Amino acid sequence: MDFLNEYFKYENGLTITGLTRELNVFYVLNLFNKESKNVLVLANTLYEANLFYDNLRTYTDDVCLFPMDDFLTSVAVAISPDLKIKRLETLERIRTGNKCIVVTNLMGYLRFLPDMKNTSNLEFNLDKKTSIKRDDILELLDKYGYIRESVVTTTGEYAVRGYIIDLFIIDDFKYIKLF
Repeated sequence: MDFLNEYFKYENGLTITGLTRELNVFYVLNLFNKESKNVLVLANTLYEANLFYDNLRTYTDDVCLFPMDDFLTSVAVAISPDLKIKRLETLERIRTGNKCIVVTNLMGYLRFLPDMKNTSNLEFNLDKKTSIKRDDILELLDKYGYIRESVVTTTGEYAVRGYIIDLFIIDDFKYIKLF
């Protein structure tokens, strides 16, 4: 892809239009290989972000998707657990310092996120010998973004039955480590 350096100029504020989908992918890959930091790709819709993400995945594993539903009403009513897991995986990858290309749509770009420095205090280890108050665990789960329900049915939810806490852990999310 070194031959692309002759054709593409990588400068701040420079806009390139009229490229085919595949040339856009090569442009971003070449920029990513030249830079020592993450690259953000912003698409108009979630559909376009998924297309671009799929095209990038054919060339590299260093790509993450930060999806957000395009419709504000669906975000207020029900958040898709799959989209939430994908966002958390992307945030975890960025948090660990692994360089990647992040593909998102406009709603994902506009999504408010807390400062990464403040999220490190949300990490805790829990093993058999640890003594922790039930209310403290519930407070931590709320801080992590888990939703309290009467019955747990999907990822990202928890339920309380007396002193029993049912927790549907979000995929392989590494902030909560149960031993």
